[in-house]
Amino acid sequence: MKLIGHRASCGYFIENSIDAIEYSNKIDIDGIEIDIQFTSDNYPIISHDRTLERLFKKDFFIHDITKKDCSNLTNLIYLEDVLQKIKPNLQLFIEIKGEFNLKGCENILNILEKFSSEKFSGIDKFNWYKNISICSFNENICQYFYDIKLYLNIDTDFNYENIINYNVFFITANTFNINTIGKNFSHFNGLIIHHENINKEIIEFCKKQEKFIYVYTINSRLLFNYVKTFNIDGVISDVPLELK
Repeated sequence: MKLIGHRASCGYFIENSIDAIEYSNKIDIDGIEIDIQFTSDNYPIISHDRTLERLFKKDFFIHDITKKDCSNLTNLIYLEDVLQKIKPNLQLFIEIKGEFNLKGCENILNILEKFSSEKFSGIDKFNWYKNISICSFNENICQYFYDIKLYLNIDTDFNYENIINYNVFFITANTFNINTIGKNFSHFNGLIIHHENINKEIIEFCKKQEKFIYVYTINSRLLFNYVKTFNIDGVISDVPLELK
């Protein structure tokens, strides 16, 4: 079962920070999850919150400032910083917050492609993309990334260099019911399920559809031992080392 550090293993360092990413590189876990908000000029910034009030003591919304404004804030980082710092063999779950933003999502795709093309080639690039997962509570965001992946791969001729093979996960709230997914389930590679919603019906449904299943946010040994009784692929935790 995979162990994924929530907000880059935020139980050990400030969430979504370079320090947290670097620590996650050193410990024996399988990957990290980070959060993205978009600036007013549609640039992906690493932040869970819509505002910078809690972590940066600044009284404004991220969607009201530009990428240039963000450059003046110490410890606020970009997606490129995460890609540069995380070990390439670790899984990276990129959670996109808020409403569907077409230009912002296009910027994420461009950043991923630019980084992968500069750093890798052939099978190495293919394997790097396999460790990338796009996630969201917003079904429209999930559908966009799933559909654009299919479109981009139409003319690849099975050339590893050109195949874009990230995964797409829909994140469920704690009021989730499997019947609410319906036909849109075909637009996800898997679900990230709140631990209160895990049950045999959901597990059996996902496995029948050959979908991955991760569970969040698991921060106690008691809860971890419980979710382990289900046939899941991994858990997301603030303190993944405590679950080993």
